[in-house]
Amino acid sequence: MPLIEPLLFVGAVLLLPLIAMGYSVVRWREHWRVAELTETEVTEHGVGAFRRGQLRAERLKPVREIQPAALRFVSFLCYFAGQWVVPGVLCWVLGLLVMGDRYGATDSPTFWVLWLFGPLGVWVGVVAWRTGAALLRPDGAAAARWVKRLVRWEIGANGLLAVASLGAMAAGRRDREMLVGALVAAVLSCLLAWLVDTVFRHHQAEYPQPAAPTDVEAR
Repeated sequence: MPLIEPLLFVGAVLLLPLIAMGYSVVRWREHWRVAELTETEVTEHGVGAFRRGQLRAERLKPVREIQPAALRFVSFLCYFAGQWVVPGVLCWVLGLLVMGDRYGATDSPTFWVLWLFGPLGVWVGVVAWRTGAALLRPDGAAAARWVKRLVRWEIGANGLLAVASLGAMAAGRRDREMLVGALVAAVLSCLLAWLVDTVFRHHQAEYPQPAAPTDVEAR
């Protein structure tokens, strides 16, 4: 039974992103559905030289039912990153209390790295969650704004975090494991921003186009 606890943990951390992504898919799937005239069936009918002929039947075939799979995947990743806002706040507060109790606020560079970048990480998590929602909505312009915002905040904030972590590691040997963890998280966050931006650019042209206003609406 040693695998039960890891499986429960994995299920717990995947549950909320899956629910959020599933809701967004179902909520907006009607706007993404595209059907085109792609099937033409020709059959022979009638008997005799004058009665024989061909019957052509055309029907609509859906070419897309829901959002592209790649968009759903990166949306899930954004939701997954964004769900850590609440646990991140708790860990930030707990980490400050522990670090302050062990070394004091002025004796550990790690303390200042945690103190400065904790709130910034919370905001980046909020941006990631909102980006995950925007990616699956039928509004390409809004999705572009949120993706751009995610890239700017992820790369900017995590770039500063990486520099601060390396500086703290160079300043002393305390809490190297914590600083290495922060450095790895910063690199993964930048890779997430790059992946989201790449996938969005690839599928940007597939977003539903806004309906053109009618003459009555234009007036």
